[in-house]
Amino acid sequence: MNPAFIFHELKNFSAEKTAQGLFLVLLKADRIPPHLGLLIESRWFTLDVRGATGDADAQALLQAIERKKIASVFVHLAWPRGLSAEQGRARAKEIFEAYPALGKNEDTCYSPIRDFISAIYGEAFQRTNFVFELLKLLQDNNLLIENFGAHLPAGEFSLLAYGMSEVRASIAAALETGAAPR
Repeated sequence: MNPAFIFHELKNFSAEKTAQGLFLVLLKADRIPPHLGLLIESRWFTLDVRGATGDADAQALLQAIERKKIASVFVHLAWPRGLSAEQGRARAKEIFEAYPALGKNEDTCYSPIRDFISAIYGEAFQRTNFVFELLKLLQDNNLLIENFGAHLPAGEFSLLAYGMSEVRASIAAALETGAAPR
């Protein structure tokens, strides 16, 4: 498969590096597709087959990544001017919690992320359908600060291309097991 996005400088992850700021998180980054979420000032936001997680303490997630050795990428994004951390978390919570659990419609874990990113950076981001398209647009707009990898080799990491059929299959598999999409 072809790389859809290449992280040219993946630094070693540590939880302290994600304590402040805005991060796009790719869980199980070595799988197709990865599961996605946002870390905003140590608060976790994601959508899966169990529903939305909005404004949860990220400590349990970070511990699980370490304990289970989950290959993950943390993409540090530029914080938008004029948006406080409290406003950012409140907006993300509102967006994520408006979504029903995955599998009930055509939404994916990417849907609320796209909505949040377009709300803070502009409508151009609404036209993306996959995280690798979002990453390219963020890069083109100089909104990527740095990238950290957990349980991945430091240096370069390629996110492989995938389509909606792979996303639907992942959601279907998660519905069968009641777990987060793989």
